[in-house]
This record gives sequence, structure tokens and C-alpha cells, in this order.
Amino acid sequence: MVDVSVVIATRNRVQLIKEALDSVFAQSLPVKEIIVVDDGSTDGTRNVLTNYGKRIRPIYGTGEGASAARNLGIRVASGKWIAFLDDDDVWLKTKIERQMAVADENPDLGLIYCDDFAVNEKFEPLYERTASTAHRGDVFERLLIRNFIFTSCVIARRDAIEKVGYMDTGLQFAEDWDLWLKIAALYPVDYADQPLVLYRQSLTGCLTRDL
Repeated sequence: MVDVSVVIATRNRVQLIKEALDSVFAQSLPVKEIIVVDDGSTDGTRNVLTNYGKRIRPIYGTGEGASAARNLGIRVASGKWIAFLDDDDVWLKTKIERQMAVADENPDLGLIYCDDFAVNEKFEPLYERTASTAHRGDVFERLLIRNFIFTSCVIARRDAIEKVGYMDTGLQFAEDWDLWLKIAALYPVDYADQPLVLYRQSLTGCLTRDL
């Protein structure tokens, strides 16, 4: 078991949350805990989460949005690393294993990400999103120009998140990008050079609508 807390924020994704969760259970390295923040679902999501019993830690929010839901999950997490997963995405089997191998090589890293495959609603591949070899180490200036780090691809040190101040609940868009920038301003960043996530393209994100 690796010292990783998975944080999943969800709302009204009863048909998708099980796929996301099952991809975590299928990891080649089991994680310390899985925290699911249900941000006010009305579609039976709570029943799905209850069926997992003690395999997950469900928390019930009040509909305050993606940033607040993720922050709630981070604050109750006990792992050294926080792994983010959107409720409509899926991890490939070696995602955590590959990223923890990178972490073991450099304990000073604040954030580790990976490549991913963009897929449609049926998980049919559309294209691969590949990180540039330049996007490692001190990436703040390059990240300021364009966000190349996607939420479900990230594991970040919990103490780094706490130090920079969590996600900004005042932002309506790109609150994850804002957090990556705050971490990158203080810590080196690296990535696992392999697509390890299936990013499902849809009209809406996890808890916010694309602007």
C-alpha cells in the first residue's frame, strides 16, 4: 500500500462514479484511502457510495462546487500524497505505480502528473495528450502561459497543497490550474512519461460548466 489519498468530487454522476472508483481499486499498487465527496447529488449517488462500504470514505457536501468539494476531501485526507480523479475519468492500471516511482526518485517534488488519452463517452480513443520534456522541473513560467496539467493526471504532496492554500473557491473556472501554479511557484514538478488516464470529453466538467 502506498501513502496516497485519492480525492474524487462528484455530483449527479451515478452512472459514471462507479467506473472511476473501480479504476482506483484496479491499481497495481493499492492506495491508502479513497475519499469521495458527494457535493449534493440527487440521483442516487449516495446509494452507490454506500454499497462500497468501508472500501471508501464518503463525505457529503452541500453543493458549494468543485473547489470546495475537493478542499473538503484534502482536509480530511491522511496520505502524504493527494491523487485527484474527476468522476467521469478513469485511471489505467499502473497510474499510481508509475507516479510513485517518479516520487521515489525525487522526494522534493511538489506535484507529479502524466500523459493521458482523450476518449469519447464510450471510452473510444480520440487522441493522446503528451507532455513536453520541457515541462518538468521549474515549470512555473511555462505553466503560466498554458495549462498542460490535467486534474485526473495529478498527484500532489499534501503538505505542499496546505502550504499554498488549497483551491480558490472564489474562482468559477481553472481553479485546478491556479493550484498547480501556486505549487509550481515553490516546488519542482515532474511527470510519468506515459498516458495513464482516460480523460472523457463531455459538455460539462466534474462540477462546473466549461466557460
